[in-house]
Amino acid sequence: MRALGWFERHGVSVARVMTDNGSAYRSALFRQTCAAAGARHIRTKPYILRTNGKAERFIQISLREWAYATT
Repeated sequence: MRALGWFERHGVSVARVMTDNGSAYRSALFRQTCAAAGARHIRTKPYILRTNGKAERFIQISLREWAYATT
């Protein structure tokens, strides 16, 4: 995963990766990549807003305040 490399270059170690249950995150390649990085893969529970809502809110804030921010 490119994100792991980016974080590593910036001095951030990744201990856990939280994803939804999409097919890309259930693949053997993703599992091997997480294992090689020493990161624990955590999946969100379907239809549980407590975890899915956090991820959705993070995406909204990132888009509004960082990716498409206007000054």
